[in-house]
Amino acid sequence: NTANGIDTKYCSVTWLEIATNNLLKNIKEIDECRNGVIFLWNNGRKTVRNELDVIAVKDSVPICISCKD
Repeated sequence: NTANGIDTKYCSVTWLEIATNNLLKNIKEIDECRNGVIFLWNNGRKTVRNELDVIAVKDSVPICISCKD
């Protein structure tokens, strides 16, 4: 899906990630939160890039959130 040359699917996920991150930042029980966290898996033969849309931490327990439109 594109509008004026912009990938609207990417844009809708981006706003949802930001909105979710902002919502979590306002929850006092959440210790930390980030959006768009990229990490690499490497098994010696191949490197795979993955992204977590939003990740929050509460008492050292990660909370992973996938944002879909």
